[in-house]
Amino acid sequence: MVVLDAVETCKRLDYTFLPWKEAHGPISCGTYATKDENGRPYASGFKYLSRPVSIVAWWYKWYTAARAVALGYNVLAVDSDCFILDDFYLRVKVPSALANYNMFTQSEGKTLINSGWTYVQNAASNGPVAWMLFDMLHKLVRWTEDPSELFKIAPRAAAANSIWADDQESMSDVLFSCINGRTSYYIIGYNINGDEDAWKKLGVKNGQEHLDRLCGMAYWKMETFPVSGQLAGLVCEHLPDVERCRREPATNFTAQTVELRMPHSGGVFPLEWGGFPFVKQPGPVTLAYRQSFKDLGVPLPPDPEDPATEAAARATKPEHFVLLQSFVKTDAFRHPNPTGWVQGTWASLGRLGLWHTHLAPPGSHMFQGGAHVWAGMFPWAPATKYLALSAAGHYDWRVAGRLAGHPHKMFIAAQKGPEVELRRVVAYSPGLLADSITGVALGAVVAWPELDCNTGWVQAKRFGNKTRVGPQRIPWDYLNTEFAVYPFGETLEKLKCQWNGFHQYECLQNNRPGGLDVGRGLTPIEFDHLLSRTRHQLHAQLGHDATVHIGSQLQLAKDGAAAPSSAAHPAMAEVAYADLLAANTDVLLHSHSVEHVPILWVDRLVAGVSGMTPELSKVYANWKHTCVVLRYYEVTPTPWDY
Repeated sequence: MVVLDAVETCKRLDYTFLPWKEAHGPISCGTYATKDENGRPYASGFKYLSRPVSIVAWWYKWYTAARAVALGYNVLAVDSDCFILDDFYLRVKVPSALANYNMFTQSEGKTLINSGWTYVQNAASNGPVAWMLFDMLHKLVRWTEDPSELFKIAPRAAAANSIWADDQESMSDVLFSCINGRTSYYIIGYNINGDEDAWKKLGVKNGQEHLDRLCGMAYWKMETFPVSGQLAGLVCEHLPDVERCRREPATNFTAQTVELRMPHSGGVFPLEWGGFPFVKQPGPVTLAYRQSFKDLGVPLPPDPEDPATEAAARATKPEHFVLLQSFVKTDAFRHPNPTGWVQGTWASLGRLGLWHTHLAPPGSHMFQGGAHVWAGMFPWAPATKYLALSAAGHYDWRVAGRLAGHPHKMFIAAQKGPEVELRRVVAYSPGLLADSITGVALGAVVAWPELDCNTGWVQAKRFGNKTRVGPQRIPWDYLNTEFAVYPFGETLEKLKCQWNGFHQYECLQNNRPGGLDVGRGLTPIEFDHLLSRTRHQLHAQLGHDATVHIGSQLQLAKDGAAAPSSAAHPAMAEVAYADLLAANTDVLLHSHSVEHVPILWVDRLVAGVSGMTPELSKVYANWKHTCVVLRYYEVTPTPWDY
């Protein structure tokens, strides 16, 4: 089920997926009221939070998950940047030894949670896991209603009149309480921030010491489990080395685990554990939040602050937790990637090719159940997670176009600015670096070219910028996928690389910086999709066996003559604007009748187009000023360049 912010948004989502309703079933979507019974908007957008705190969609998600778990459901609660690569459930159900564990989350650190990927199974309504999900939001309900006691502990938060919280720190907070079996408040450290005097009152120097004291490191275990049957073909702790995984079937696996106990304060709240950062008398909003769980009609966890419930808390059956350490490397691990085969991240696996599942050998797979587009992505780019998904082949262009309301709006070039349509595209033969001026002169979108993945300067630093020889393979750890390029393609033999320098708004979109028009561009991945879409369209109209030629050759001079060479750059052409238009009149006015976007191929770089109108000259000058790749040799290298 998708949890969104409004009924109208749910209706839009349902309409977007309407063409696939019969094949995949209807979309389940839920939302919460954003206004009270008198029509007044809630300050936070959620009735239980009396002031804004972080992203309200998170709290919708966790309130839904907490109530579902209390009702006895197993819940996979994931952010919208998570997806399934293979059967995740087979990895955590019988015959897997992980079937005995009640809660799984991705790690954010050695003991910290990234709650973007969370799975709960077989948790009691009155057990530690149910309490964790209840209290991670409960504390925020209390603080947003009256933060005065929190502000006494965190004067800087008081001065800013602001409460800091996000869902993964709030979940780590309650996790530590269950590990230690007593209430503690890790999350107050983010509100204390760098206040040395406030830290001293807690008996520590800084947030790291606060974490070290509360995280219960002594309770964590690295457990080893046997592997048998069907699971043997799914387990691998050597990721990203998928070839080794295939050669050496696993006989056991390791997981970082910890026992969860129902916490209780014993009626004592030492300051070193976070004290008691709440007002003693709960307000009406807090009481309403608690009542919403009582109304479920199921046994609930004992109140850890009530001395009368201590015996019940101590008698509560423990539950068990697995931290999916898919990226953190510490000496405690036998292998570099324990439980990466259950769930992995872009930083550790995706960027190395293991999410390009269509490139796996026939009958094989990439040894991962779930995936989270998290960390290690190209900085500064628009929609970096979209870039990662589209490179790996997990981006549905059909849904994107339908959601955007126009088939061209799936491309960044058409998502903002005065033009939506791609009237024509100028593309460049392999090996040419786009000159962009030709596209501006013709009023076309420039298709930035792909790179050969063996090119020296896109190799990882340890390979010394040397041109690579040989076929591509997975993992492509020899490529600089942290910053320089993302590979894409239908097969390993046809693998291409996108230089991510092109993936910037200023080089793709005419958002009229400073009120001035600039050119537009398509990334190599976007252009690859446009070619694929055009190819399918032509085959549909001309027949599957028809020989298809996409696009038309752009003539740089009239009557098929060779364009003169530039005096400054002899290998490049110098073109007159009037000649360029005259030589391509038929192509520009009568483009291939069945191509939805005419594509014009350029086979020679153009040093300049003389005689352009003043308006077009300004557009090109503006674009050269704003798009850094058009001034590549003039810009200062960043720390990621080498």
